[in-house]
Amino acid sequence: MKLKNKVILLSEKEIFNYLKKIELIERKNLLVSGGSTIPKLLNSKYFKFKKKFLLTDERLIGEKKYLNFHKFKNKKLIFFNYFREYEKNNFTKVKKKIAKLLKKNFYCLIGAGNDGHFSSLFSEKDCSKKEILILTKNYKEKFRRISVNFSTFLNLRIVVILPLKDKLPIIKKIFQNNPHDKTPINMLLKKNKKAKIIITI
Repeated sequence: MKLKNKVILLSEKEIFNYLKKIELIERKNLLVSGGSTIPKLLNSKYFKFKKKFLLTDERLIGEKKYLNFHKFKNKKLIFFNYFREYEKNNFTKVKKKIAKLLKKNFYCLIGAGNDGHFSSLFSEKDCSKKEILILTKNYKEKFRRISVNFSTFLNLRIVVILPLKDKLPIIKKIFQNNPHDKTPINMLLKKNKKAKIIITI
Protein backbone atom coordinates (compact mmCIF):
# COMPACT_ATOMS: atom_id res chain seq x y z
CA MET A 1 0.00 0.00 0.00
CA LYS A 2 1.51 3.35 -1.07
CA LEU A 3 0.79 5.93 1.62
CA LYS A 4 2.55 8.88 0.00
CA ASN A 5 -0.53 10.11 -1.86
CA LYS A 6 -3.03 8.96 0.76
CA VAL A 7 -2.00 10.95 3.86
CA ILE A 8 -2.64 14.64 4.58
CA LEU A 9 -1.86 16.61 7.78
CA LEU A 10 -4.48 19.23 8.63
CA SER A 11 -5.86 21.22 11.56
CA GLU A 12 -9.55 20.83 12.45
CA LYS A 13 -10.34 24.15 10.76
CA GLU A 14 -8.44 23.18 7.61
CA ILE A 15 -10.33 19.88 7.27
CA PHE A 16 -13.52 21.58 6.13
CA ASN A 17 -11.69 23.67 3.54
CA TYR A 18 -10.13 20.48 2.19
CA LEU A 19 -13.43 18.57 2.15
CA LYS A 20 -15.03 21.49 0.34
CA LYS A 21 -12.14 21.62 -2.13
CA ILE A 22 -12.61 17.96 -3.10
CA GLU A 23 -16.39 18.55 -3.23
CA LEU A 24 -17.05 15.93 -0.56
CA ILE A 25 -18.79 18.01 2.07
CA GLU A 26 -21.19 19.53 -0.45
CA ARG A 27 -22.49 16.16 -1.64
CA LYS A 28 -26.04 15.22 -0.70
CA ASN A 29 -25.11 11.61 -0.03
CA LEU A 30 -22.72 11.34 2.89
CA LEU A 31 -22.09 8.16 4.85
CA VAL A 32 -20.47 8.68 8.28
CA SER A 33 -19.27 6.41 11.06
CA GLY A 34 -20.10 6.63 14.75
CA GLY A 35 -17.42 6.30 17.41
CA SER A 36 -15.86 9.50 18.75
CA THR A 37 -13.89 11.16 15.93
CA ILE A 38 -16.58 11.90 13.32
CA PRO A 39 -19.27 13.13 15.76
CA LYS A 40 -16.71 15.51 17.29
CA LEU A 41 -15.74 16.76 13.83
CA LEU A 42 -19.30 17.35 12.64
CA ASN A 43 -20.31 18.97 15.93
CA SER A 44 -17.53 21.50 15.38
CA LYS A 45 -18.31 25.21 15.04
CA TYR A 46 -16.57 25.03 11.65
CA PHE A 47 -19.24 22.71 10.23
CA LYS A 48 -21.96 24.95 8.81
CA PHE A 49 -23.72 22.75 6.26
CA LYS A 50 -27.28 21.52 6.64
CA LYS A 51 -27.07 17.86 5.65
CA LYS A 52 -28.80 14.52 5.67
CA PHE A 53 -26.46 11.70 6.62
CA LEU A 54 -26.55 7.94 6.75
CA LEU A 55 -24.72 6.27 9.63
CA THR A 56 -22.45 3.37 8.71
CA ASP A 57 -23.11 1.65 12.03
CA GLU A 58 -25.05 1.71 15.26
CA ARG A 59 -24.97 0.11 18.70
CA LEU A 60 -27.94 -2.10 19.54
CA ILE A 61 -28.23 -1.18 23.18
CA GLY A 62 -31.23 -0.16 25.29
CA GLU A 63 -29.58 2.88 26.88
CA LYS A 64 -30.04 5.36 24.07
CA LYS A 65 -27.44 7.80 25.40
CA TYR A 66 -24.80 5.31 24.18
CA LEU A 67 -26.09 5.27 20.61
CA ASN A 68 -23.96 6.77 17.83
CA PHE A 69 -27.09 8.60 16.73
CA HIS A 70 -27.10 10.67 19.94
CA LYS A 71 -23.45 11.73 19.68
CA PHE A 72 -24.24 14.15 16.86
CA LYS A 73 -25.43 17.35 18.56
CA ASN A 74 -25.24 19.68 15.58
CA LYS A 75 -28.82 20.63 14.69
CA LYS A 76 -27.89 20.95 11.02
CA LEU A 77 -27.47 17.16 10.84
CA ILE A 78 -30.35 14.83 10.03
CA PHE A 79 -29.83 11.06 10.23
CA PHE A 80 -31.59 7.89 9.28
CA ASN A 81 -31.90 6.14 12.66
CA TYR A 82 -31.13 2.41 12.40
CA PHE A 83 -31.96 1.74 16.02
CA ARG A 84 -35.50 3.03 15.84
CA GLU A 85 -36.27 0.72 12.90
CA TYR A 86 -34.45 -2.22 14.48
CA GLU A 87 -36.44 -1.78 17.70
CA LYS A 88 -39.60 -2.30 15.65
CA ASN A 89 -38.24 -5.66 14.41
CA ASN A 90 -37.97 -4.19 10.93
CA PHE A 91 -34.50 -5.57 10.14
CA THR A 92 -35.56 -6.81 6.69
CA LYS A 93 -37.17 -3.44 5.96
CA VAL A 94 -33.99 -1.63 7.11
CA LYS A 95 -31.79 -3.79 4.85
CA LYS A 96 -33.98 -3.04 1.83
CA LYS A 97 -33.96 0.68 2.59
CA ILE A 98 -30.16 0.77 3.02
CA ALA A 99 -29.61 -1.26 -0.16
CA LYS A 100 -31.75 1.25 -2.07
CA LEU A 101 -29.94 4.25 -0.56
CA LEU A 102 -26.50 2.82 -1.27
CA LYS A 103 -27.23 2.62 -4.99
CA LYS A 104 -26.57 6.37 -4.94
CA ASN A 105 -23.05 7.75 -5.22
CA PHE A 106 -21.99 8.08 -1.60
CA TYR A 107 -18.97 9.82 -0.15
CA CYS A 108 -17.82 8.56 3.23
CA LEU A 109 -16.21 9.96 6.39
CA ILE A 110 -14.99 7.42 8.94
CA GLY A 111 -12.76 7.19 11.98
CA ALA A 112 -10.88 4.12 13.23
CA GLY A 113 -10.15 2.59 16.63
CA ASN A 114 -6.63 1.99 17.89
CA ASP A 115 -7.35 -1.75 17.62
CA GLY A 116 -7.86 -1.32 13.86
CA HIS A 117 -11.66 -1.53 13.73
CA PHE A 118 -13.89 0.94 11.89
CA SER A 119 -17.66 1.30 11.58
CA SER A 120 -18.24 -1.61 14.02
CA LEU A 121 -16.22 -4.00 11.84
CA PHE A 122 -13.85 -5.63 14.33
CA SER A 123 -12.32 -8.62 12.56
CA GLU A 124 -11.49 -10.28 9.27
CA LYS A 125 -14.57 -12.46 9.83
CA ASP A 126 -16.78 -9.36 10.07
CA CYS A 127 -15.28 -8.14 6.79
CA SER A 128 -16.18 -11.39 5.01
CA LYS A 129 -19.94 -11.13 5.66
CA LYS A 130 -21.97 -10.49 2.49
CA GLU A 131 -25.37 -9.15 3.64
CA ILE A 132 -25.78 -5.41 3.00
CA LEU A 133 -26.32 -4.90 6.74
CA ILE A 134 -24.59 -7.21 9.21
CA LEU A 135 -24.61 -7.80 12.95
CA THR A 136 -21.24 -7.63 14.73
CA LYS A 137 -19.94 -7.76 18.29
CA ASN A 138 -16.90 -6.42 20.10
CA TYR A 139 -15.73 -9.19 22.44
CA LYS A 140 -15.41 -6.61 25.24
CA GLU A 141 -19.10 -5.66 25.02
CA LYS A 142 -22.33 -7.47 25.89
CA PHE A 143 -24.43 -5.79 23.18
CA ARG A 144 -24.35 -6.27 19.42
CA ARG A 145 -23.91 -3.71 16.68
CA ILE A 146 -25.32 -3.22 13.20
CA SER A 147 -23.12 -2.13 10.29
CA VAL A 148 -22.95 -1.71 6.54
CA ASN A 149 -20.86 -4.58 5.15
CA PHE A 150 -17.15 -4.25 4.29
CA SER A 151 -17.56 -4.61 0.52
CA THR A 152 -19.75 -1.48 0.43
CA PHE A 153 -16.75 0.60 1.58
CA LEU A 154 -14.56 -0.68 -1.25
CA ASN A 155 -16.44 1.30 -3.89
CA LEU A 156 -16.81 4.57 -2.00
CA ARG A 157 -14.72 7.71 -2.01
CA ILE A 158 -13.55 7.56 1.60
CA VAL A 159 -11.77 9.98 3.92
CA VAL A 160 -10.43 8.47 7.15
CA ILE A 161 -10.02 11.04 9.95
CA LEU A 162 -7.36 10.18 12.57
CA PRO A 163 -6.56 12.72 15.34
CA LEU A 164 -2.83 12.48 16.06
CA LYS A 165 -3.32 12.97 19.81
CA ASP A 166 -5.81 10.10 20.28
CA LYS A 167 -5.00 7.71 17.44
CA LEU A 168 -1.21 7.47 17.43
CA PRO A 169 -1.18 3.64 17.94
CA ILE A 170 -3.28 2.94 14.82
CA ILE A 171 -1.45 5.64 12.81
CA LYS A 172 1.83 3.85 13.60
CA LYS A 173 0.31 0.50 12.56
CA ILE A 174 -0.89 1.95 9.26
CA PHE A 175 2.56 3.38 8.53
CA GLN A 176 4.20 0.04 9.31
CA ASN A 177 2.37 -1.19 6.22
CA ASN A 178 2.47 -4.82 7.34
CA PRO A 179 1.16 -7.03 4.47
CA HIS A 180 -0.04 -9.59 7.03
CA ASP A 181 -2.11 -7.08 9.02
CA LYS A 182 -5.75 -8.21 8.79
CA THR A 183 -7.30 -5.44 10.86
CA PRO A 184 -10.34 -3.97 9.06
CA ILE A 185 -8.90 -0.45 8.58
CA ASN A 186 -5.68 -1.79 7.02
CA MET A 187 -7.64 -4.15 4.78
CA LEU A 188 -9.77 -1.20 3.65
CA LEU A 189 -6.80 1.08 2.91
CA LYS A 190 -5.11 -1.66 0.88
CA LYS A 191 -8.19 -2.45 -1.19
CA ASN A 192 -9.78 0.97 -1.67
CA LYS A 193 -7.41 2.95 -3.90
CA LYS A 194 -9.53 6.11 -3.57
CA ALA A 195 -9.26 6.28 0.23
CA LYS A 196 -7.52 9.27 1.82
CA ILE A 197 -6.23 9.63 5.39
CA ILE A 198 -6.41 12.98 7.18
CA ILE A 199 -4.30 13.14 10.34
CA THR A 200 -5.51 16.06 12.42
CA ILE A 201 -2.89 18.02 14.34
